[in-house]
Amino acid sequence: MEPQRSEIAMRHVFRLKRQKARESLSEYLQSLKYLVATCNFGSGLEENLRDQFVSRLSSDDMRSRLFTERDVKFKRTVELALALEVTCDDDRWALSLGSGASPGHHCVRFWGRESIQINGDQLMAIHRQSTYRGL
Repeated sequence: MEPQRSEIAMRHVFRLKRQKARESLSEYLQSLKYLVATCNFGSGLEENLRDQFVSRLSSDDMRSRLFTERDVKFKRTVELALALEVTCDDDRWALSLGSGASPGHHCVRFWGRESIQINGDQLMAIHRQSTYRGL
């Protein structure tokens, strides 16, 4: 029987978690959700989850865009990030919501949806496939 890890150790593991290069936001969120369950954050759970989610995103552009939001809650942060993930290709994130792909840029084709639960909230993650649209 393995001894239970301390709260500090579990929080350390949580804080080390970062989004991998080809990991979707829904996969990243599921990993964070799994790890945060052992951290005992109490009433600070959503704030810690939001901060970790944004701080360790693999995209600097997405993180910068999310930093422009003021007083945003975890659920809204996730919704914004998912919207950004859907509108952009893997290497370059749109800096404003609703911007479409222009000729010569990647555009997104939707091919499936997945429902994920984060702290009891139902969110939709949209799987995407980038395709190149030439001039």
